Amino acid sequence: MYLMANFNLKNYNEVTTLKKTKTRALFGISLTLCFLIFTFLFSLILTPLLGLNYLNAIFSQGSTTSSTFYAVMINTDSTDSDYATEQAQNYRVRGGAGVLLEKETYFIVLSAYPNKSDAESVSEQITTENIIPEIMEITFQSTNTSSFSAEEKELYNNCFNFAIDTLNSLYDISYKLDTGTITELTANLNIKNLLLDTTSYNQQLFANQTDNLKKIRTIISSVSSLLEYVADEEVLTSTTLPYAGDIRRVLVRILLVIYELE
Repeated sequence: MYLMANFNLKNYNEVTTLKKTKTRALFGISLTLCFLIFTFLFSLILTPLLGLNYLNAIFSQGSTTSSTFYAVMINTDSTDSDYATEQAQNYRVRGGAGVLLEKETYFIVLSAYPNKSDAESVSEQITTENIIPEIMEITFQSTNTSSFSAEEKELYNNCFNFAIDTLNSLYDISYKLDTGTITELTANLNIKNLLLDTTSYNQQLFANQTDNLKKIRTIISSVSSLLEYVADEEVLTSTTLPYAGDIRRVLVRILLVIYELE
């Protein structure tokens, strides 16, 4: 059961900064301090009981978008593409992405995570004999746009940031699907919304055919094609492979497209 709910771990222990608020009234300051002290003591008591980070629930600014992903993969120790494809399919049936990555031998990418500790947790839980998982760190750095026109620079930055946001959105969707927070239908609707945004960026890039935007056109076109696949009703209703695995597979493929081009 690789990469199902217990493998998609989330970091809910974000450090938050409380901003001080100025007030003219001493009473207001005292009241505010009393509230914060009460909240702190209240959280110390309830957190162990409820299993919640109470302060984080109140003051969290939300999760940030990651531009670094950590792909968990295993080496097939084979240069035989047919064998590697068969092994990848075995992992797809079990909910993994099952995407092949060719180096000196074929690697099977099981999934990718925006948090290194999540990837490490997954690797530690893969205890099958003779399988040693590896973690591949992929950090995206956008193209130097100093030679771009103002219009090209704005369009490139918007499209590149959208591609990164899409990766994070797909991870969140697959995680929520695994943990039962959302249904497959809701996951599909969320992906269709991403596809609508992709269409908008595609139209803008189509209207601007300069060489400077060639790479980002390829990236957004690939994002669009892959989202179209996982948004398809037949893929949603198919019982051949887990839908969350389909989403993970699209996430990894987009990840590798951006990595190879940028």
